[in-house]
Amino acid sequence: MERADAEAIYEQGRQAVVSVLLALSARIDAQDVQIAKLVARVEELEQRLNRNSRNSSAPPSQDPPGAPERKRSERSGRKQGGQSGHPSDSSSVHDTLAESAATYGNPLGGKTRHAACLDCHDPHQAKSGPHSDNYAGPALQNALGAKLVGTLAAWTKPASASNWSVVKIQAGTDVEATLCFKCHSAFSWGSGTPPYAPGLGGGGYTDQARGFNPANGSAGGYHPVLADCSNNYSRILDLNNLSQTFVRTWSKTTRNRMTCSDCHASETAGDPLGPHGSAVGFLLRGPNTDWNSSMSVANSTSFNNNTATYKAFCFNCHDPGFASDNSWFHKADANYGAHHHNTVPCLGCHAAVQHGGPRPGMLVGTSGVNTYYGNPGSYADWDTAAPYAVATGLYIWRQPAPGEMWQMSDCGCYGPDHGH
Repeated sequence: MERADAEAIYEQGRQAVVSVLLALSARIDAQDVQIAKLVARVEELEQRLNRNSRNSSAPPSQDPPGAPERKRSERSGRKQGGQSGHPSDSSSVHDTLAESAATYGNPLGGKTRHAACLDCHDPHQAKSGPHSDNYAGPALQNALGAKLVGTLAAWTKPASASNWSVVKIQAGTDVEATLCFKCHSAFSWGSGTPPYAPGLGGGGYTDQARGFNPANGSAGGYHPVLADCSNNYSRILDLNNLSQTFVRTWSKTTRNRMTCSDCHASETAGDPLGPHGSAVGFLLRGPNTDWNSSMSVANSTSFNNNTATYKAFCFNCHDPGFASDNSWFHKADANYGAHHHNTVPCLGCHAAVQHGGPRPGMLVGTSGVNTYYGNPGSYADWDTAAPYAVATGLYIWRQPAPGEMWQMSDCGCYGPDHGH
């Protein structure tokens, strides 16, 4: 704007001047928001650029030229493998005032992605005590969270501001996952690309709200974090739950609900509950904490005199003997002949991230999906891509109706075989 333009507006009177000032103020506010987003993005990209094997979980083989040599440290006494946990040493990044204005796609008030004690706990209102059902416990009282609202279609990303409501968590009223969704769903990254997450097969963070969406039960499955799983397409498999587990007593008739911290916490009994840290990857809670692409029924349970090399995480709640499983897929004895899959790696047929998905039993058709029987075709971000699909094996010919038993003719191994 030139001086002559400004004087012309002034000559038009007070109302004209006020209107122009308000318009300029609104434009500056919008630019401030955009600048904050760009600054956060630059910081994130700089962190990625500076990532090497000394300051992240990246292997030395991925170090850029000129990166400092990784020094060998003394043995800590912890188990071998990646350690996991929320980086609570990032309190210097946390800004309570800025983050109290969290919005969809900007959950940390423009701050670099981090996790500090104050991100999950309000020190003035947090209290001791356990959670009940799938609700947040007293320790999370008044913490800032992202609540999934409205109805979301099956296997749909909640990538719209209308899917979310920013709340101060009320213990016993809001589900515990409301806290986790703040950073582990599209509420955090909006319609953009999820942050990188090292793990089985790599890939970005998964959208937990998408996985736990109860609508997935119409054709697939989900763990009962937002609702009980009585409507799961694959609900017959609920019969294989153990009644009494390290987490709680499960009811096979009412199918009660669970929380994120039922599965994610320290692997050591007696440690504070909650996903603060663990010597085990993915913050898996014990006693069974193994989760890798080598696990199979044969090497993860002593059923039928197998040698248990791994303590498969699923067997914390699901019966390792498959006593209530009326299919032959997981068994190997004279009653089932040679057609068994107890030596096939679990992740050859099932997703590496088990929150929920578009197929029953969280199956992944990594070797293809036949659409002749009305099956939906392959899901590009489920059947063929990390972090869900990390191995090959299952070909899906037909998806049985709820209550039906999976038969040999319903699937193939590494392609459409099994007699088709």
